[in-house]
Formats: sequence, C-alpha cells, structure tokens
Amino acid sequence: MGPPAEPLERPPQRRPVLRYVADHYDLPALTGEQVDAIAAPDPTLSMDDLVADHVRAHFGFRVVEAADYSAALATENAIKAGALSAGPPRLDPARHRRRAA
Repeated sequence: MGPPAEPLERPPQRRPVLRYVADHYDLPALTGEQVDAIAAPDPTLSMDDLVADHVRAHFGFRVVEAADYSAALATENAIKAGALSAGPPRLDPARHRRRAA
C-alpha cells in the first residue's frame, strides 16, 4: 500500500448562500409534516433538495467562463459591486467594510 492520496483541490463552496436561502425562504414555509420527514431517522424528504428546487424556481444565475482563478475572482468582485446592468446580486453582494478611524 502506497502513501495516502493527496486531497483533490476544490473551488470555494457557496454553502453560506444556500444556508441563507434555507433559513430565510424555505424553513419558515415548512409544514410540521415536512419537518418530521426531514428529521426522521430514515428521511423521506431532503432539505438540500428543497433548497435546490427553490433556487431553480425563484432565482436567476449568472455564469461566466474565466481563464484562471484570478480572472474569476476579479469578475466575481465586479459583479458583486454592481458592474452588470442587473445590478449587484441580492444574496451575495459585495460587502463594504468600514475602515478603522
């Protein structure tokens, strides 16, 4: 047996945005039966599936190819700052940090 395999490099995850969708859009709309189905030892309903369905039904996507990570990050930051005619995204806009005085 050889040395352990190196972990695959993965792009940054967008889980905080999905948690926001779940917390603010999906969870308040769940019925008691749906909560039970998700929390059951052998779940018959998936929160991830509900969030994915909600995102597909109610949100738009912007997909852009980039030459490399630096170009992708620059494009993402420009979009978050409102560079597109649609304006900045609602769920993950640029955050303006206050400078210390």
